Amino acid sequence: MSVSALRQRNCGCYTTPFSGVGVEFFPLSMMPDQSGILLHEAGSLARNDWWNYPKTLSPFWRLYFNGRPGHKVIFPSAEPPLTPEHVILIPDHQLFHSVGRGPVPHTWMTFQVAGRLDSRQALPILLRPTATERQLLRELARQFTGIGIGHRERILHVSLALLHVQVSRRELHWQAGAPAEGLQRALRQLEIQHAKALNLGEVARQPGLSGRGFANAFKKAQGARPVDFRPPCACAKRRTCSPTRGKAWRKSPPRRASPTVIP
Repeated sequence: MSVSALRQRNCGCYTTPFSGVGVEFFPLSMMPDQSGILLHEAGSLARNDWWNYPKTLSPFWRLYFNGRPGHKVIFPSAEPPLTPEHVILIPDHQLFHSVGRGPVPHTWMTFQVAGRLDSRQALPILLRPTATERQLLRELARQFTGIGIGHRERILHVSLALLHVQVSRRELHWQAGAPAEGLQRALRQLEIQHAKALNLGEVARQPGLSGRGFANAFKKAQGARPVDFRPPCACAKRRTCSPTRGKAWRKSPPRRASPTVIP
């Protein structure tokens, strides 16, 4: 496939977890009180020479791994490069920019995790892959026979194996316990009725909270304010590419800190 054709097909995973060049799996979201991992898409490109997607903010997690240096992700706090030395995990509702043009091997996943990270967890998360994780990354790349083409069942199981190992690493700090039952009901209502105009005051009354109390509890549970929250199930129904597809982003945001780098 030509470079121009690859650029036209790769949507960049903005509001939908599907790029157009990976193997797609489960489009629906998991409810907040469920446990486990939901894989949306996994992909691997032997030569990804165009990776410029500005202002990405999505309600799902991402995993990135490059076999050679050449690309990077830009956050308000740091600009970590994608290299063979680290796997980069980006939780949901994080604003970042993807930058890269050199032809490098590129592996990615979009997925959801039922748990929420502790607010003290520094982001993005850079994990040095173990020998087991490197073997899974190599095995995953071998399952692809073309762009978005491969052994579907093997891709699914190898991807989930890698994700379970990654999110279970002790360096990731998770919130203890599940949200209170009333807050869970409110979260489910937002998930199910995302297409309707909701009165947040009425939603807040379900867990017996004030508007401000509900906003604070919601942000702690979901990592975003209620007004900024976009349920993954809403995004799963949108399959159009972003209008910014293919446009390079050149101006870096201010740098304030370093990402979490875990040996």
